[in-house]
Amino acid sequence: MTTTAAPQERTPRVLLAGVLGVAAVTLGATLLALVVDDGAAVRSALLGGALVVVFFAFGALNVGLAARIVPAAALMVAMVSYTFQIVLVLLVFIGLRRSDAFDSTLTEGWLAGVLIAGTLTWMTAQIVTTLRTPIPPWHGPVPAEEGGAA
Repeated sequence: MTTTAAPQERTPRVLLAGVLGVAAVTLGATLLALVVDDGAAVRSALLGGALVVVFFAFGALNVGLAARIVPAAALMVAMVSYTFQIVLVLLVFIGLRRSDAFDSTLTEGWLAGVLIAGTLTWMTAQIVTTLRTPIPPWHGPVPAEEGGAA
């Protein structure tokens, strides 16, 4: 009998770790913005954290789905979705700059800072959680003589 987790059990753990890490960074940045800056900085910090969670959770769910359906394609899906996420975040940032949102409603520096810190936190949390799960991501099916299905 083994106590290893199946890949479908690993994905929620990895997502939760990323979301909790980004939430902590966003909360810290929001409190700091509240103390040292104005309402625009607070809104920017919250928006930055929300963007990181939405975009990267979407990508992680796609990779988890690909790993269940076609495990051999999971790395390709991960690379493509990560690149797509970065491009989308950049397009949102450019759209906000062109809409003059940074003139009154948002603060460019706070948004960019939380986006960067949140992204680094998300990646770190995912790597650490994946490496600490009971089953390594490269572990294949259990052979029949070790307790797997015949």
